[in-house]
Amino acid sequence: MMQRGGASAPPFPLNTGDTMDFQTELESIRIKALDEQPFWALVAMKLELLVCTSHGGRPVETAATDGRRIFANPEYCLSLPKYTRHTLILHEVAHVALGHQFRRGNRDHYLWNIACDYVINLLLKDAGFPIPDDWYCEEKYRGWSEEKVFGRIVSDPPPPPPDSPDEPGDEPGDESGDEPGDEPGDEIDGGKPGAPAPP
Repeated sequence: MMQRGGASAPPFPLNTGDTMDFQTELESIRIKALDEQPFWALVAMKLELLVCTSHGGRPVETAATDGRRIFANPEYCLSLPKYTRHTLILHEVAHVALGHQFRRGNRDHYLWNIACDYVINLLLKDAGFPIPDDWYCEEKYRGWSEEKVFGRIVSDPPPPPPDSPDEPGDEPGDESGDEPGDEPGDEIDGGKPGAPAPP
């Protein structure tokens, strides 16, 4: 997702029925994961879940994480089938569980996020979660580390997913927005796990 400067908008108001239902659904995804995916659930239980359209001056167009919180845009998330919303939230949890915010180092944020998305989506696919066609998920990266995938896509970047807009900055998959001096945990990674925005 393209970073857009400016003041942070307040969290999406939780006074509508759909949005309140979505906040409840986010909580239930974590509880359900305790039985079905205990590893991911233990990580998810430590993360604050925020229903919002922006955070810290950066738009949240789909879903994102900063390593401490998961941000979920209600309009986007509620437009997905329920089973895909579950996958999307676990995708964001996986960014945290796999330490992506700490492992990036000086790598290009946009390409690093794509590399991480490939690895996460294959893990989720193997766990039985549905991966939409427009998310980054290619068998050729099976068994590769995020660092190895990154090395490959630096020299041969993937095309944007089919539903990406013509202009830069769609969204998981992720917001860029590293500023000099940002510390791990301050940046936001996430969004539609197939259409990250360029920095």
